Formats: sequence, structure tokens, C-alpha cells
Amino acid sequence: MALLVLIVVAGLAALFLIPGSTPRMDIRRYPNSLAVLERVPVNDTQQWILIRSESATNPVVLFVHGGPGTSWLTLMRKNTQPLEKHFTVVNYPELSRIDLFVQVPEVKIPVYFCLGRHDYEVPSVLSAKYFEALKAPRKQLVWFERSAHLPNTEEKDKFNEFMINTVLPTLPE
Repeated sequence: MALLVLIVVAGLAALFLIPGSTPRMDIRRYPNSLAVLERVPVNDTQQWILIRSESATNPVVLFVHGGPGTSWLTLMRKNTQPLEKHFTVVNYPELSRIDLFVQVPEVKIPVYFCLGRHDYEVPSVLSAKYFEALKAPRKQLVWFERSAHLPNTEEKDKFNEFMINTVLPTLPE
């Protein structure tokens, strides 16, 4: 029994020594692709971003979500994979480290809020309040009526359709 515990503990410890990564894209099929998991400095911390696209010339879509200990990078990659054909998908999972009302009152780019109507982890009422306060050249709030905290997972087909059919056509070539 002690040997089994030692093997399990050693295996778990080895996982922490393996650097983070994301699956590569087939360079023959997608010669201009991006597949990067990278540590970036933000204020006084080191955080991770995931960037994936079939073409580096695709417009960037930034997903901000999560917080310390609640990164959904693997799940996000799986559910937003259809978007990689049309966008450079950037996942930033440490949103809770930022006071958006104070630090980001205005942006100079279009903003789309996709909110789950039944989200109680981050109350959708609070997200909608920030949406109303945020200044942006163009913004749209979309409610996902059958979702809670993860509309891109809980209604992934509807979410991906929205991104491709509504957001993509509004972007400059």
C-alpha cells in the first residue's frame, strides 16, 4: 500500500514538472497557424494566456473569464475550436484579478457580452451593470437563456453561431 501511495505521489509531482502546452496545429494544413500557451506578466503576477488560430491573420477575439484556481483553458479550447478557423482565439482566464469598473471603464474596440441568464457564480445582473457602464464604440449584450456561467459550453453551438454569423461580419477585413 505504501508503494502505491509513493507511486501516486511521485506521478502527481512529475505533472508539476512538465511545462504547460497546447496541441500543435498541422503546419502542412495551416502554415500560418498559432498554438501558444504562454506565461505573461500582469501587474505583480505571472498569468497564462492561450492563443490558437488556423491563421495568424484572423481577427482576434479575446475571451476573459475565470480567476485564481478556476481556469477553464482546456474546456475553452475544446468548445471554441470551431472558431479557430475564423478568429485568433485568445483566452485570458484571470479576469477576477481586475476591478473592471475602476480599471477598464472604456475600451476602443467592439465588445460583446455573452451572458448566461442563470449565472450565479458571477451574477449576470452584475455583468449587465458593467456592460451598461462600459464605454465602447460598439457593444452588444446577448443573453443565453439556457445557460448559467458558461454559455460557450452550455450552448456551444448557439455561441459559435453567434460569433461566426454576428460578430465576424462586423469586423474589418
